[in-house]
Amino acid sequence: MNMKRLLTWLAAGCAVSSCGTPGPTTEYCKSRMAGDLVITEVLNDPDGPDTGAEFIEVFNTLSTPIELKGMSVYVSNVDGTGLKSHVIRAGTAPAHGYFTLGDIRTGANPPSIDYSYEDSLGSMPNSNLLVGFKCEGRLIDEVKLVKAPKSGHSRQLDGKLAPDATLNNDETKFCDAPDLGPGTSYSSPRSQNPECPLEVPSGTCFEDNAVRPVVPPGVGQLFVSEVMADPKATADTDGEWIELHALADVDLNGLTLSGSSGKRVFSDAQCLKVAAGTDVLLAHSQDPAVNGHLAAVFTTFAFSLAQAGGVLTLSNGDAGIDSAAYSKAIGGVAWQLDPTLLNATANDDPASFCPATAFISLTADAGDRGTPGAPNTTCPPKLHAGECIDPVTSNVRAVVEPVVGDLVISEVMNDPAAAFSNGEFFELQVKSPVDLNDLIMTSGTSVSRVSSATCLSPDLGSYVVFGKSTDPVANGGLPNLTGTFSFSLLNSGGTLTVSVASDAGPPVEIDHAAYPATTTATKGVSKQLPPGKLDNVSNDLASSFCATPDGVTYGDIPGGAPDGGVLPGMRGTPGLANRECDGGM
Repeated sequence: MNMKRLLTWLAAGCAVSSCGTPGPTTEYCKSRMAGDLVITEVLNDPDGPDTGAEFIEVFNTLSTPIELKGMSVYVSNVDGTGLKSHVIRAGTAPAHGYFTLGDIRTGANPPSIDYSYEDSLGSMPNSNLLVGFKCEGRLIDEVKLVKAPKSGHSRQLDGKLAPDATLNNDETKFCDAPDLGPGTSYSSPRSQNPECPLEVPSGTCFEDNAVRPVVPPGVGQLFVSEVMADPKATADTDGEWIELHALADVDLNGLTLSGSSGKRVFSDAQCLKVAAGTDVLLAHSQDPAVNGHLAAVFTTFAFSLAQAGGVLTLSNGDAGIDSAAYSKAIGGVAWQLDPTLLNATANDDPASFCPATAFISLTADAGDRGTPGAPNTTCPPKLHAGECIDPVTSNVRAVVEPVVGDLVISEVMNDPAAAFSNGEFFELQVKSPVDLNDLIMTSGTSVSRVSSATCLSPDLGSYVVFGKSTDPVANGGLPNLTGTFSFSLLNSGGTLTVSVASDAGPPVEIDHAAYPATTTATKGVSKQLPPGKLDNVSNDLASSFCATPDGVTYGDIPGGAPDGGVLPGMRGTPGLANRECDGGM
């Protein structure tokens, strides 16, 4: 080949393939026709760096696989400037299937990419993009995407259309890959594209196969009624949620929900209608298996809710619709408006919200608490110091404080068996009808308090138990605890005091008990007052206590032993009448 012919060949070849790379064989390209491959998706503006993230997807319209080796893929500006091309070295598009080519420059291809063209195409233009495939100069398919995509979203051929090399000449048949929810990549490489969202004129939305005007809420017609800022059933990124309550038939379309860390603009072709008197749930995820058993999530938002408390606002452009302030989050518990305070003025004050009491999970008494998407439960009455809610009447009343002699420390487990790390407990016998609210428990210089909004009113003559843990495996199978304490009981013997607070000075002592030390023989054995010494004077002396008799046990745990057998309990009578001593400690 003389020099003139060589230069002519190179000039022609550089238009459609990498210069210096041999083109496909004539026999191979004879079998390739325009439309055999259809360009169906292009990611030319990834969310972040272009390098390693861009891709081109094609669809094989034939019922047989297509060998791509030797075919050229090229990109340029729509006017032809900036042309770059690459000759495919290997790859097969499956029959009636998808094949992706990506800008993978290091490492193995991810599962979504069939073939890497490495750096040969550079970064594709974000707008006025031309993408095509040729085989020895024969055009197989080419598309022009003048419109810039939404950042992080691919431009895709509408998924409701069968891939066709004539259809994809019309850019209106393409759209930005739709928002399919937080955590998605907004693209569908190697798989059928989702349907393009409907596009409607500004200020309208699509309902029941017809376009209608959006109905925005007026001030106070839509407001925040419940907030979960610290879920425990699942991660915050999946389980946070907000509930809105509507006082009129309104649409969310065009509204902006804002928090301290971001905002959500409700932009949707479908009408996001909220009926008057109903609650709608907004959450991070619509999957109940992921979001903490939330059902019927209306739509999603992605910003985080401040656990330290914060303000949420709803606006329509420059017009404010609602502003709600909530307090510091309680783990696993939502803040909710009382049903008597369902308005956009009350939710300005965090004091209008109260901790939810209903469980979200389908399993009773399990999971997080709240009423997402459902009517809020009534908040308990607000209490002042020295008040509690009567469990029978549900009315607020004064706490009936005990006095000396009303409560007697009757049993102590200060050295539980090694298998029960938090098995310490002590027991009080109730001598008078009193409440245990705000009781102060002291061991040495360590103090714990009983805190409850509900009146703790044990039966006269009953035995109530306070322990280190409510977990029956850790505490040795104790009965239901009236309260917990955080201090440790001394194995060498010690003192316990129960008191009530006094407005005039230090706490007023109700009972004081000295309990004996544990011996080798009494580890895992409680010390109890015998029936004849159940009074607040006898228990001042450690010698009044004796070991629970042999054979009197509690808390056997079937299957709790390492071999799967019964983990034997400890000696004691927590919550039950004490036994006579059988010969001392």
